Amino acid sequence: MSFLVAPLLALFVAPPQGYPQEKTPEEVGIGYDILVCRMPADPGDPEPLVPDAANFSLLVGRGTQLVLVRPDGTEDLLYDPGPVAACADPFLSFDGRVLYFTLFEDPENLDEETGLPASPAHIWKLELDTRELTPLTTGQEVRYGDTRHGVAPSYAQLNVAPIELPDGRLMFLSNLDGAHGAYHANGLWWPAMKFWRMTADGSNLEALERFSMGGSQSPMILTDGRVIWTHYHPAGRRQTGGGNYPLFEADQDMRRVGTFAGAHFIGTAWHFTTQLSDGDVVTTAYYHHNNFGHGTLLRFPADPGHASGNAFTPAASDPDPEQANVYGVNDHFNRVGERLVTPWSLGWDTPSLGYDTGSRFLNDGTLAGKSTMPAGIPGGHMLFVWSSGFVNRLQRPIAEAPHMKLCYAQDGMVANRNDLIILKQSDSWHYLYPKAVVPYRDIYGQEKPDLRLSEDQSSTLPVLLPEGTPFATTGTSSVLNRESAWPEAFLDEWDADSARSYGQIMAYNRVGQDTCFFDDQEVYAVQVVADMEHVDTRAKRNLPGFRSHNLGTQIWGILGEVPVENLDEFGQPIFDSMGNLDTSFEARIPANVPYHHRLIDKDGITLTGEYTWLNARPGERKTHCGGCHAHSTDVIHLPFDDAVANQPNYPREDLALQTPLVGQDDQGQPFLTYHQEKIRVVEFYRDVKPIFEAKCNSCHSGSQAAAGLDLADPDAVTHLAFHDESLWAYHQATRYVRKNSAAQSLLAWKVYGRRLDRRDNADRPDDVDFTGTIMPPPNSGQDPLTFEEKRTIANWIDLGCLTDMTPGTEAMGDPFDDQMKPTLLLSGVRPGDQTLPVPPLRIGVYDLHSGIQADSLKVFLIDSDGQSSSDLASGMQVADGDVVSLSLPATRNNRWHVIQAQVLDQAGNRAIQELRFRPVDPPILSQGPFVLGQSTFLKVVNAQPGRRVDFLLSFQGMGVGSSHTRYGHQRLGLLEPVQWIGSRYTDAAGMAEYQLIVPPGFQTGTVWTQAMVVSGPSGEDSISTQVLESQILP
Repeated sequence: MSFLVAPLLALFVAPPQGYPQEKTPEEVGIGYDILVCRMPADPGDPEPLVPDAANFSLLVGRGTQLVLVRPDGTEDLLYDPGPVAACADPFLSFDGRVLYFTLFEDPENLDEETGLPASPAHIWKLELDTRELTPLTTGQEVRYGDTRHGVAPSYAQLNVAPIELPDGRLMFLSNLDGAHGAYHANGLWWPAMKFWRMTADGSNLEALERFSMGGSQSPMILTDGRVIWTHYHPAGRRQTGGGNYPLFEADQDMRRVGTFAGAHFIGTAWHFTTQLSDGDVVTTAYYHHNNFGHGTLLRFPADPGHASGNAFTPAASDPDPEQANVYGVNDHFNRVGERLVTPWSLGWDTPSLGYDTGSRFLNDGTLAGKSTMPAGIPGGHMLFVWSSGFVNRLQRPIAEAPHMKLCYAQDGMVANRNDLIILKQSDSWHYLYPKAVVPYRDIYGQEKPDLRLSEDQSSTLPVLLPEGTPFATTGTSSVLNRESAWPEAFLDEWDADSARSYGQIMAYNRVGQDTCFFDDQEVYAVQVVADMEHVDTRAKRNLPGFRSHNLGTQIWGILGEVPVENLDEFGQPIFDSMGNLDTSFEARIPANVPYHHRLIDKDGITLTGEYTWLNARPGERKTHCGGCHAHSTDVIHLPFDDAVANQPNYPREDLALQTPLVGQDDQGQPFLTYHQEKIRVVEFYRDVKPIFEAKCNSCHSGSQAAAGLDLADPDAVTHLAFHDESLWAYHQATRYVRKNSAAQSLLAWKVYGRRLDRRDNADRPDDVDFTGTIMPPPNSGQDPLTFEEKRTIANWIDLGCLTDMTPGTEAMGDPFDDQMKPTLLLSGVRPGDQTLPVPPLRIGVYDLHSGIQADSLKVFLIDSDGQSSSDLASGMQVADGDVVSLSLPATRNNRWHVIQAQVLDQAGNRAIQELRFRPVDPPILSQGPFVLGQSTFLKVVNAQPGRRVDFLLSFQGMGVGSSHTRYGHQRLGLLEPVQWIGSRYTDAAGMAEYQLIVPPGFQTGTVWTQAMVVSGPSGEDSISTQVLESQILP
């Protein structure tokens, strides 16, 4: 042992005076049980498997148990999975009676390709009273049948991180769709963990999104109903070692996705998030991978502080030193009101320090340790996990793994390390994922979070978005109300010395920025870019079949381009309410396809890159953002309602069945050209090389090639786009190509005949200069490049220089290998209880890549005895974008039925969807007279026994009540805002009655009433009664 290490370790033999106190829960006022995951601790293990953003929270040690810590500090083993399996991700139901959790069959049996469990993980349910266990998901592997290549790669099925939703369904994360995610810095392929939803009995699995290209993890739900999670988005080069993991938010159906908070500092995760009783959010901020998921705890309001409603504010250039461990040169957006809960606990990639950041030790000689996994509990207090020691895997000066202790924070704050109180610690165990075993109302004062389901907006555009459509729209009120410009602190962001600095190049690579300096007047159109997703890990097994500046993990293509110069009938500019030119737009796109926006000029050159994948749900009008990157500008959010693009006569472009692209006439005036392809993918050998062969190779070939550039060389693409990266500034791939930026690339300058970055050669002495003339040169005997040829070369650069490594073949994993499953949507019939008569089934189909096989749709109805109908879609022909309607055969009342549907694309990829439902008679509502000051009743009959019934009321002139978010009036068919007045449960005969007194102060007039009968075994949906209308009598 070294002389340095020995005295450091000696510090932990006997904790000095002032070390955090250890108390029982009841000694700090906790009179309820605390649930923890208890993981075996091995003091000699330098690399314990603990959840971390870098492993997508998919690693945990064998033998991790579920344990109740009693108020007196004793422990009660709730569930022991055995020495090999492990429990994780506990979530307590809102009534405090049911525990949902992840069970890893063997978390230490790791796949050599992914570095993650090779054995499955599944969602289980545990009844706390009876300790009855029920598996909710099953299956050993994810298998993706590739009929085109005759292979069926498979890997462990991972279903993790369940959370209960207010409607009784469960949301969880899974790799069920087979998509691989990021190529991580350690050389492994991660699965893309995406959001799924199911009913509480495990049926009606539904994929909620396709935008999680790198993976999501650790979801939680706020009191206002927003789902918050830690997100990893690989786009461009964001997925390499310094990748960030911010917090994202969405509604409970994964609509209205947006950034919630944080993680702009290099390599930072904001992870393990909770909410306190006062509504504040607490999360763990840390440098992922090296800190074992530990760092500092950061707190901020769930609702923004700006009057404008914006949640972010520009970061201070010189932050408080005590806050410095979560900030960096890239952290130019701060969450409004954020403050450190544990300022002594560092999130940097360093060993733990003392409260005095200039010293490694506290005044009593102990290391400060690091914190993680906060959990809100009653009274505004907080549980969390704290580990003493260095808590860092690197030799600085020694590597020391965490020892995880259950701790308590009075009022959710621990200003000094010694103020924390240890509730449980053991030499034999780590304590993870603490939860208070109490009903939700005991912490937050309400029965459950608000129901937050966005309205399907397809009815507002019935032609573009028919009911059951596989399409959506994307748009915004302004592309000028954005924050994509470089922060002033970067000075010259394209300066070579600046770009070589690791700390100052990450904003472009990880956030998305302007590609050059430009004026807003130069913005001509929005370009919508989608990813041609590869859906399994075969690319790793067989070596990648393509390369690009997306590090071989993605294939970008253009869905289309939409001009944003909105003019009035006289050809004059229209201005928005902020005084800017109205640059709103809306266009139809495929639903459930990852996409992002870019701004382009009239030459088609990318001006602004957006590096966060978006996703639109079927029927969604995704137009709510109010401006690109409008995070911290303290201005009024610009609503889409007043935008030109929201007007009925606005010409919405179709980017789902065709690809509109900007062209130019002979005078250089832009216009839209339309192409029947559904996406424009630009690849070197297919699209770019033929241009060189026709118009460039006569000069640029052989040993005497002009400028030494031999475009006829079989390996010309390497010299153009992939060679000598180390000799140039960080963004510069070669002398000819700046990564993902034609505006900064010499190759594009030469084909356009000028610099495209709005600079002169003299502006910057150490970069590539533009000299000579346009290529091909005038009077060279070669025809000039057409505008379309120039754009092809520029698009190739802007989209990452996609290059097929096996040109001319259909090799597995090459860029033209269709691995995307088609979209298959079932609607019309309600999952769970479906009131009679059963409506027709609507089926929407679409495939972005090769297209739908016309005769491949098959639909079967299977009854509760397992008897299947014949193919209900026999002889039916379908095409991309079709929504077809099928009448179902006769069904049996109160018996479960399953609809099974499948469809193929031209490449043989198969989509399968199931819908489980039970036909039931509709409930009937009756009521007594409404007389001021007198008692009346609302009664529901003909419902299922034991179901909750929510009684609703609305009257003329009524304001929006607190329950308006629970039941939107459009959903109920009421004309006024809706107020929930109370709930009752149905008796054995299916009847529920609610008594109320009409207040004397009510005004006379019309009153509407309705009841919602919660459907399904755990309330995954609701069945509405008829609406009754009556008069309030004096």
